[in-house]
Amino acid sequence: MNTLNTTKSHLLTSVIDVSSKWDKSLSYRCIVRYLKCPKSFYKLLGKRDERGTEFSEVLGETVHEAVTHTTEEAQEKAIERFVPSIPVGEKRAEFVKVAKDFIKTAVRLRTPGIVEQWKERKLKVRLEGTDFVLVSKPDEINLVKLPNGDEYLEIVDYKTGRIGASAEDQLFLAGLVVALLARQNGWVGNIKLVARSLATGEQQDWNFSRIGMKRDLEQLTAIFKEIEENLVKGIGFDYNVGFNCDKLACRFDCKKFKQWDRNGRPELEASARPRSWRRFIDTRTPAYQRSGFPNRFSGSSVSHAAA
Repeated sequence: MNTLNTTKSHLLTSVIDVSSKWDKSLSYRCIVRYLKCPKSFYKLLGKRDERGTEFSEVLGETVHEAVTHTTEEAQEKAIERFVPSIPVGEKRAEFVKVAKDFIKTAVRLRTPGIVEQWKERKLKVRLEGTDFVLVSKPDEINLVKLPNGDEYLEIVDYKTGRIGASAEDQLFLAGLVVALLARQNGWVGNIKLVARSLATGEQQDWNFSRIGMKRDLEQLTAIFKEIEENLVKGIGFDYNVGFNCDKLACRFDCKKFKQWDRNGRPELEASARPRSWRRFIDTRTPAYQRSGFPNRFSGSSVSHAAA
């Protein structure tokens, strides 16, 4: 039986203190950005992303903050703080209604048996033998106790839309960070990864598997080293123009993207396709041929909609 018989807060404790333009840390979002377009990653290095003003972006921020509160009063105050970002009128009324509905769904999907909970906690772990740091900030990490007395850690990621393939990738990296921190603090119990759609009530979950962690960490370390080498040697960061640019704000200032777009977006050579972030450093695998990532979990994903 895997139990934690001491105070639980030490599980997620980290002692990292690094600072520079690039503090040698990478989050899931940074890894994705770098592998899609190294130049985009470099342009935003050391900068904070600006808060979105679109309805869906504000809604996402609102709900993610509101669900960190346990009382209805605190949740409503969180919603009120974001309301001014929405134009006065029907959109504002719709925003409040949808936000409240999403929060109710989050409460309904909550796992029973939670004995301790960490919400929106930024976690940092140093990769062994290096000064590179992996960063993750899960929406929730729950210590759950089963009726038979067994305990496990549950990592939850809330989605305001449908659950896409990126949910698996993001949760895997969060699971990796939590597994490393927990191991450093003497705990190797089970970890469950959970994606919840607040729009549809759908939930998908996976049991995190430590099999292959050594390989995964080696691949991640190679990405860190590649970025460091580019920065130190001044090699530069190449553009990677393609359909992936549609999700990057920097496309508006990118001459290469504009030229590619004006030319009717011609088919890209295989060597120019974005590097696969689902297998991290499997560098030239086309998106439609990617494989292997679900095998990082033990068992298959489970999908069900809330009643």
